[in-house]
Amino acid sequence: MPLLWHVIDGCELSLRCWEGDFVVYNGLSGNTHILDIISGTVLSNIVQEPCTQEGLYQIVADFLEVPVDEKLEAIVNDITGRLRQAYLIEESQTCS
Repeated sequence: MPLLWHVIDGCELSLRCWEGDFVVYNGLSGNTHILDIISGTVLSNIVQEPCTQEGLYQIVADFLEVPVDEKLEAIVNDITGRLRQAYLIEESQTCS
């Protein structure tokens, strides 16, 4: 079973998009984060439904209207890594 990215258990996120940037409030930690439009798109999709890394590649490719390639994969890998470091998302074998 592929690993799924999902919002950390017990974490309530409030997302708002203003002029291309996302502002995210993490109710669990009390931290507020500012994300660029691509990172915000990744996070908002994970909030809606847990996603595989490959699914996120396709979501971003569709959003940018570009093909999935190594450069896009590297960008999405960086985004998920930063979202994980910010304690907004985590990986699991099952939907939490």
